[in-house]
Parts: sequence; structure tokens; C-alpha cells
Amino acid sequence: PAQVSNISKQMIPKVEAYHKRKLSDKFFCVYPDATYVLLRRETFEREAVYIAIGIKPNGHKEVIDYCIAPNENILVHVMRNICAKVRVEDREAIMNEFK
Repeated sequence: PAQVSNISKQMIPKVEAYHKRKLSDKFFCVYPDATYVLLRRETFEREAVYIAIGIKPNGHKEVIDYCIAPNENILVHVMRNICAKVRVEDREAIMNEFK
């Protein structure tokens, strides 16, 4: 348990930096998706992992951002995070696809 705790403490700043990073490129399209995985917190339950994957004009895929949420009510926050990462002129189309 101590080793897991130490690794977690080292990773937290790196994960926070990843979520706050500036995107380096433009994306041809963005695919939001979610999957459920078993996670152990207070209990051992399935939680949703929401992810936004961008495809660059050269065809390479990149994870734009992700978040882990215990229920689907977090979708509003995911939508806001995606909106913050896309061009203003593309937001309406992307959000319609996301919905």
C-alpha cells in the first residue's frame, strides 16, 4: 500500500499537467466516447471513463483529454472541457455530435 501511495503522489502533478496542457495541433475530427471499468475506491464498482480522441489531418490519433466519473451526470463537465479545447466555430457541430 505504501508503494502505491508513493507512486500516486508522484503521478498526481503529471496528470494535472496533462489535463491543463495546451494542444499542439489542430484536429480533423474529434470522437468523444466512454467506457466503464472496475475501480476500487471506497467500494469496488464500475465507473465511467470519458475520453475525447482527436484525429489530426495526417491521420494520427491523440487523446485530447479524459476524466473518470462514477455516473453519467458528469457528462456536462465533460462537454465543458471539450468546448474549452476546440475552436469556437467548431463547437456547435462537435457538441451536437457529442450529444
